[in-house]
Amino acid sequence: MRLVAELEELNVFWLEDFSIRRTSKAMPRCPRGRRTLRIAAGEQLAGLAEFERLALAGKAHVLQPDLSRCGG
Repeated sequence: MRLVAELEELNVFWLEDFSIRRTSKAMPRCPRGRRTLRIAAGEQLAGLAEFERLALAGKAHVLQPDLSRCGG
């Protein structure tokens, strides 16, 4: 949460795939405390079900599939 606040002070627009965990449940509660910083995630995921869980969890604003992991 401190990192998010500091990045927002620097006018950083987006934070990409900052969680080392692969599941939406494991992502930090970062979106609750942010005001302007957008969260992008999903480069480590593969398959529609994983992206659907991430999208429905509401913890990422931008989904970023890695085409080499998702079958091209």
